[in-house]
Amino acid sequence: MLTREQLAEFERLGLVRLSTVFSESEAARMREHVCAALAERFGMRRDMPETWTLELPRHLQSLARAGVFDALGAAALTEAIDDLLGFGTWQHPVHWGQPLITFPRDGVAWDVPHAQWHIDWPARGSSHPLFALKVFAFLAPVEARGGGTAILASSQNLVARYAAGRSARTSGHARVVRVALMREHPWLRELWAGEASPDRVGRFMGEGATIAGVPVRVMELTGATGDVVLCHPWLFHAPASNHLATPRMMVGHNVNTSSGVALFARPRQG
Repeated sequence: MLTREQLAEFERLGLVRLSTVFSESEAARMREHVCAALAERFGMRRDMPETWTLELPRHLQSLARAGVFDALGAAALTEAIDDLLGFGTWQHPVHWGQPLITFPRDGVAWDVPHAQWHIDWPARGSSHPLFALKVFAFLAPVEARGGGTAILASSQNLVARYAAGRSARTSGHARVVRVALMREHPWLRELWAGEASPDRVGRFMGEGATIAGVPVRVMELTGATGDVVLCHPWLFHAPASNHLATPRMMVGHNVNTSSGVALFARPRQG
């Protein structure tokens, strides 16, 4: 069960971390399957960096269909989902997970991403009761600047404010919401439009901003093997480049309640 402090953290930041949901041995088995698929499909071998020719290899859904990531569905995760969505309200998947792999990138310094910021569910109606969750699981340690998904902490509150002022028939898709928020707030315009800033890391991750009374800042999703982070469905996030020596190996999954199915949008790389 989630503690009172964890529930408060989720309300404030739009995310909560669970430690050691699955074991190192289970993670190692998952990594073996991922590496075998990368070698077979793309010729990318973990002990041969010269074969790492793609930054974001895709089309690995067959791993999920084969049940490779089903250890994610341990009681530590499902009970936390029950706490946030309500027992019996959400759809237990037949199989868990979509691999999120990011290989190292050379030649440019790491920076806060400005492109591909999105939400995976349309912003319409109310987020109460909560209708969905985004799951991020760590198959191996992910350190800072190692390709961990960038998230805009507390942005779910800005999105909820946007949705509350619109008709339930509004599209609420990520691009529409993003453009509307950028028009209202110069800080978001700088973040998402890539406008000139001498220190994006300091400005967006260090200083942050307070927008409509909501303190926001960019964070990287880092963690240890077996950790899982649960995110609010309206939390803006984006893929970030990997500037360390090893691939980022994570798994994502979208969980819906029965009402969340009608709102569901196709997940993107994160």
